[in-house]
Amino acid sequence: MTFEAVRATAAADLAEELGAVHAASWRAAYRGLVPDAFLDTLTAERRTVALRAALPLSRDEFYLFRAEGAAAGAAILGACRSGGGGELHALYFLPVWWGTPHTGAAMAFCLARLAALGHGAAILWTLEDNPRARRFYEKHGFALTGEREIIQLGAPLWMVKMARSLA
Repeated sequence: MTFEAVRATAAADLAEELGAVHAASWRAAYRGLVPDAFLDTLTAERRTVALRAALPLSRDEFYLFRAEGAAAGAAILGACRSGGGGELHALYFLPVWWGTPHTGAAMAFCLARLAALGHGAAILWTLEDNPRARRFYEKHGFALTGEREIIQLGAPLWMVKMARSLA
């Protein structure tokens, strides 16, 4: 098993690979959960443009995960938006990699990186009606906090907050 985490920066132009992974993984993971009209607007090209604009300005860390030499997943992590702890803002993999050891390696990398940044806890938000993702996060020590919020992705959708210690 070969696995590599590569940090994306404005200088290391990985925006095209990240955009392709993000768009394809979202369309696969959220079909049936998020309105098709919204998902159909997520293209690799649009995500690439957005990432090229975001990378130079963001305080968050963006990573491309390569598995067996191919772009397989992506993550965004950094300080928690609401303060206190680190946040896994995004973790996505192309469907061919779901359920493989590579996804666990990516989660372990993200948790270790958040700890290295000095965070004692990690949080994330996920769609409430996404049992596959919630099982994955629970497998890696995350638990529901009881906090919920509504977001708009072509329709109002409930998000739930999950957290775990990094100690």
